[in-house]
Amino acid sequence: MMRCLSTIFLFTVCVKAFDNTCLLNDAKLTPPTKNAPQTFLKDCPKWVIDTTDAVWNTREDINGSLEQYFYGNWRSTSSWGHQVHGMDKLKNLVASTLRAFPDLNIHITDVFCYGNDIDGYKTVMPDILTGTNTGPSVYGPATGKKVRYSGTAVTYVQKVKGRWVYVAEWLLHDEFSLISQLGFTNISAIPHPPLSDKLHDCSINKPGFGWRAPGEPNPMAAESNYIEIFLPIEAIGCNITALLAFSLTIVVVILFSIRKLKMNKKSDNWRKLDEN
Repeated sequence: MMRCLSTIFLFTVCVKAFDNTCLLNDAKLTPPTKNAPQTFLKDCPKWVIDTTDAVWNTREDINGSLEQYFYGNWRSTSSWGHQVHGMDKLKNLVASTLRAFPDLNIHITDVFCYGNDIDGYKTVMPDILTGTNTGPSVYGPATGKKVRYSGTAVTYVQKVKGRWVYVAEWLLHDEFSLISQLGFTNISAIPHPPLSDKLHDCSINKPGFGWRAPGEPNPMAAESNYIEIFLPIEAIGCNITALLAFSLTIVVVILFSIRKLKMNKKSDNWRKLDEN
């Protein structure tokens, strides 16, 4: 989109307005592997719900759940660009949050997943958080106030060492609503986390589709049989009966060709005998 600015009719300067179309050139914006299987897709929403409940709601073994469902080098980008990286910091983050809000509950309002078994899945989970601030939080001492605020969690999920795990997340929660409900009126006095997020126009958040943990084999090798068997059926729109008929036709043609070659060879041998 071009925007032109005129200056007292003497000359016109045209400048290109900013847009995000260059992001479309990033091959990882959508899952790059064509015709990849999606066996986890139907289970993905349940997996997101179950793993969220295990960590934040039922809490039977919080650290065990974190180790089971999160990648060791997991990373998080949350409100104000605050970033956390690694399993130890993840455990500390969860523990400190529950110290501040011991009765915290995450109420999931929707879940959807996008991706495939090769390139991984991206999930989106809108939610509403409720709890009572009976312990110190990042915003200050305990206030005893109840809070209720909404947000959205976007995650990247990939299979590592044979199991699906969260590799990264991008959280956007209504922090201003939380601060207001806690009763803090002097916003400037609240410690603000350092801004560690950087602009990266023309490239998506990382890690993303196609990422693989160090040392993980290429799953395409394990899925090659799937692609070879099922892709042609989908591509030509036939059913099993038609495929069998086609295969039988090929076999008949091959056998006929072999017989034809043998007959021609036999005829050549007789011709040579006659010449002699």
